Amino acid sequence: MLTSRIFPLLALLLLSACSIQPWREPDTVSSYLYTQGRLAECAALFERVDGRIREAGVMDVQAARLPGFPYLRSNRFLASFRHELEEPGLLADWLQQMRRLDQQARHYERQNAVGMDSDDEDQHVMTLDACAEEMMQADMQNPAQLEKIQQAAAVADSYRSGNRILGLYPLSSLFVKSGVRRLQEKIKRRFSAPAADPATQGALKTYAPQTSTTPDATEVARILQHADTNALSMPLFSVADEAALFRYFAPVWEVDERSEDDRIGSPFWSAGGKLSIRTGAAVIYQYLSYTRFNAQVLPQFNYIIWFPSRPATGAFDILAGHLDGITWRVTV
Repeated sequence: MLTSRIFPLLALLLLSACSIQPWREPDTVSSYLYTQGRLAECAALFERVDGRIREAGVMDVQAARLPGFPYLRSNRFLASFRHELEEPGLLADWLQQMRRLDQQARHYERQNAVGMDSDDEDQHVMTLDACAEEMMQADMQNPAQLEKIQQAAAVADSYRSGNRILGLYPLSSLFVKSGVRRLQEKIKRRFSAPAADPATQGALKTYAPQTSTTPDATEVARILQHADTNALSMPLFSVADEAALFRYFAPVWEVDERSEDDRIGSPFWSAGGKLSIRTGAAVIYQYLSYTRFNAQVLPQFNYIIWFPSRPATGAFDILAGHLDGITWRVTV
């Protein structure tokens, strides 16, 4: 169980709407209107690679694919710009960011696909990158294609239409709200207690970054104030500066370890094909994201930890189950 230093985050997380984008079958490559030449070859290559990923069952769904545009993926942040692309430079940077999402997703898909990390696959990566650039340049010269991209960049929610029509979501929300309300009250009581409160039932274990090169506040201010920005006003950091910011904002986790389920670990696929958490060594994952707030684009430093499960605290604990995790997000 996490101590009082972490509990306020749980309350926020439980009030957030989490959704993972389902796999959407892309439109056929004919939607590109490329019927011959280099672009047709590129479209066919994307189709072959995506077919292998689909067959392996390792599609990355963090960012939404754009049907008919295999070199682009979108998220809600980028989708929010799709009707604001009139200013010079916005369109090109917007497409570049969606290209970057696709490159990241394909990197994860290759890592997850057994037998695809080969020299041949490395060659495919370089070819796909070159093809993506050519496709983007061609699409930028085609108003009809750009209109399709703007429409396709919208990110759909993950709710099931049938359940919404039948009213199952409003019905289930009554139970969820009740459970969340009780958990919030418990969190407030726990957070109000001293850190050394007797409510700690196991061994209090601390997880802290192991680094002696954490920058001070002055250096962090310098990095943030002098960061380059693109046409979307996204702060862009060098690899070294991004790493320094992640070290500076990294949280210290304190966990009340009552059982194996309270140990921070790392996800892996077991022999039976089941996703599980290996607790031999604690791993904290991190990634950079962005949000729009009061006409500003702000960077977000995300830290993720995983636990094997969340044991049930009663007969009707709907929050319990296999796998548990927390995302700690710092918006600057």
